[in-house]
Amino acid sequence: MTTRSRALPDFLRGYFWECDFDALRIGRDAAFIIERLLSSYASKPAKEWLRGTYSDERIRTEIVAYKALGLSYAEVREWIPRRQYDAWAKARPRSIWAHR
Repeated sequence: MTTRSRALPDFLRGYFWECDFDALRIGRDAAFIIERLLSSYASKPAKEWLRGTYSDERIRTEIVAYKALGLSYAEVREWIPRRQYDAWAKARPRSIWAHR
């Protein structure tokens, strides 16, 4: 069975409560899985699974692709320098409430 077609381990089911968990695949859905586990305050076993399944370069690639949108610096600090994160944060549009 290829990585692309491998299913996620059952202990991650709770992180994907609103999805068809059994349809998720490690390779095909990597971007979604990485983002979800980084942004959901995942448990230590979940983060260990993430790092054991995807390379640091793959995780970094996904963070860069979305410019860490929706992720705090604490969630991405292992892969992105602080100055890069701050530059992305500064370039983001302000909240809709900022102009009220």
